[in-house]
Amino acid sequence: MATRLMSTKTTFGDHMQDWGRPQDSQKFASCDFRGLPNLVNTNRGLRIPLKDLVLRITGLDGTIYWGREGLLKAWGELYLEKPEKMAVLGAIDNAPSMAEGLQLIVLVDSSGRVYFYESEVLHLVAESVKDFFTVGAKSPPIRSYKYGQHCAPKSEEEYLQIMKRAGIPQMTTSTRDFVKSREKNLKANLDFLESL
Repeated sequence: MATRLMSTKTTFGDHMQDWGRPQDSQKFASCDFRGLPNLVNTNRGLRIPLKDLVLRITGLDGTIYWGREGLLKAWGELYLEKPEKMAVLGAIDNAPSMAEGLQLIVLVDSSGRVYFYESEVLHLVAESVKDFFTVGAKSPPIRSYKYGQHCAPKSEEEYLQIMKRAGIPQMTTSTRDFVKSREKNLKANLDFLESL
């Protein structure tokens, strides 16, 4: 017989933990992306048991990455094939993983897919927030995305356009020739220093 989780506040010294009820996960499962940050703020600190993990509802400021707002944009633009807006759903603390501080960051993209972030890898673990709460996080992940794997320039032309937009001047032929002419001397000097 399945036991129902009741909303309880347990005090350990002056530390409060708020354990969620089944309807709490349903609120998140039915929430659209635009409303997710407000729902997260309203339920900050709530702990929702998943299959083998406990999700602590929090925004970015409740994670080891607090104060690094640029990460949300980076997660959405520097990992995935197509840029997505991202929102933090929460964190899984003390997760047996390669994550910094053993904390997995749980993210939702604007299409509703759920990801775990750990050590410069974004793992797609559920196709929807509803699946995440009902079926659980896929292990192994559905797909993993490494930092920058989809945003590297695909051609020399694209690389030059990126450099131009960034204000980095293209190396002229005379500069290239100068560098090339000094290459042997530099190598000889490095070899000499290495032999000391």
